[in-house]
Amino acid sequence: MTFFSLGFRPFFLGAGLFAALAVPLWVAAFLGAGPPTVDWHAHEMLFGFVGAALAGFLFTAVPGWVSLPPVTGVRLAAAVALWLAGRLAMGVAEIGAGPDLRWVAAAVDSAFLAMLAAFAGLALYRPGARRHFGIPLLIAGLAVANLGFHGAALGGLWTRSGAVLLAVNLIAWMVATIGGRIVPSFTANALSARAKPPRRSLQLDRFCHVSLGCVVAADLLAPSSSMAAMAAVAAAALHTVRLAGWRGVAAMRLPIVAVLHVAYAWLPVGLILKAADHWGAPWAVHWIHALTMGAFATMILAVMSRASLGHTGRPIRAGAATIHAYVYLTLGTLIRVIGPSFTDEYRLVVVASGAFWALAFALFTAAYGPILLARRADAPESRAGTGPR
Repeated sequence: MTFFSLGFRPFFLGAGLFAALAVPLWVAAFLGAGPPTVDWHAHEMLFGFVGAALAGFLFTAVPGWVSLPPVTGVRLAAAVALWLAGRLAMGVAEIGAGPDLRWVAAAVDSAFLAMLAAFAGLALYRPGARRHFGIPLLIAGLAVANLGFHGAALGGLWTRSGAVLLAVNLIAWMVATIGGRIVPSFTANALSARAKPPRRSLQLDRFCHVSLGCVVAADLLAPSSSMAAMAAVAAAALHTVRLAGWRGVAAMRLPIVAVLHVAYAWLPVGLILKAADHWGAPWAVHWIHALTMGAFATMILAVMSRASLGHTGRPIRAGAATIHAYVYLTLGTLIRVIGPSFTDEYRLVVVASGAFWALAFALFTAAYGPILLARRADAPESRAGTGPR
């Protein structure tokens, strides 16, 4: 079956649909319609939405990195079913399930990230894959953060806010890890042969990763401290230098490349805002959305749109719907991060940013759903005129 031929097809479609539906549901709850709560919103965006996008990327990319057969067919369908079961379990737990059912929901939801960490570890911890060794550790850390979130809800020692902060930091590290490979590579491919190529420094890359490790450690040991703020500033500075070397300005005429730079730029912006919030800047209190909406969601949208085209044999060009999706998500992020500084109507900020978010992912789903469901455009059936156009 075409839909379960590679991991990006079901998981990218699932991520797009879930993003387009879950945020309006949360906005309605915020306006007084009832459940879900802000904890559900935070969990489902970090572990549900990001988890699906991450699975789609890894199930597609990892086999190519290490020359292994991809996960397809029944095994892939089972992975998708496990992710869907987690979303259903979280929904049931949110509407007032008893303690016993909450334990079941926690187990079902936690199983997906545990499975993804096991897949990445088994595939990447082998000779010749040393440069990929950090990825399974980051996914395992995300799985631990998810367990911590559930543990807090079930009377554990960890707090939900601590679990969310760890998840945000680990996903930021994933953006830096994966983005550090694909952004300069795709930019170099897009620039003409006469253009100056992106600059890459192995030593700078290492410093960037160490800096994010320090952010994780500081937030675990002393969250909301001056040490954590300084770690964020140092990481922001290093990642700004890293991004500047990738020649994003030269690629601005190509939206499908430019959006990668925009997404990565939100990483140091979010880190700077985080530090500013610690030092009392009122305009920086919504720093977490600079990371979650700006860096995470924009990078996810950029990668999903590009990979969906490339892996289905279509030209890697952003059409009108894709460009509008990029713009709407960026507008939604700006409104969510800086909007409260310009208006006291916080409800309006949440509604407007949520609407732009939902519109962006609805456009992605409408434009790429048919592509993800169809055969490759360069398959024999398509060349013969019988396949999708």
